[in-house]
Amino acid sequence: MTYSVSRVLDARIGANLRAARETASLDLTAITRATGRSTQDIAAIETGQIRLNSQEMIVFSKVLQVELRTLFADTIKTESPTPETAMDRGDLLANLIKQGRQNSTLTNLVLAMRNDARSKSLDKHAA
Repeated sequence: MTYSVSRVLDARIGANLRAARETASLDLTAITRATGRSTQDIAAIETGQIRLNSQEMIVFSKVLQVELRTLFADTIKTESPTPETAMDRGDLLANLIKQGRQNSTLTNLVLAMRNDARSKSLDKHAA
């Protein structure tokens, strides 16, 4: 089951990368120049055949000028996309990770996303 969950996440993250790249009107060559990855690698990343590590995801999010959590959009379906829901998503993935079903790179990304959602929620309530 771990393998299939990872493959689904990789494919979804790849699709989100492609959508962000297309929204930014960037072709594979532009991403290659900005990231140092080959066009073949970028194409494989966008189809979920190659997994990015946390540092690469940060680089891609900066190059594409999107928030890191954008790359994880729709990786887990929820009823309403609120900061509280994002925390629930993060908690779910964190629990999967704690059970040994994902790697430490994903753990760090999930925790960063959850902390970001909590901070936005606190900012919203403080305003």
